[in-house]
Amino acid sequence: MQKTRTEHVPAHEVEVLEDIICDSCGESCKVYESKQDWEAVFDYARLSANWGYCSGRDTERHSADICVKCFDNIIKKFKHPTLEE
Repeated sequence: MQKTRTEHVPAHEVEVLEDIICDSCGESCKVYESKQDWEAVFDYARLSANWGYCSGRDTERHSADICVKCFDNIIKKFKHPTLEE
């Protein structure tokens, strides 16, 4: 989940990304933030699904932001994990 805030700058408003929260564990995905409010680094995966017709979820769209720790736990459950080492 992306958390943003609106900043007012001359002549318009700008959405600023404050944080990305893991949709699995609820922890922040921020790994670095500089003294400048606008410079942060996030380490996360965005998982998404766009379901087609005859799927039982016709035209539904889902997405989730997942931190590295939760991603590793999820991918371990795959029968054929696709992690490259």
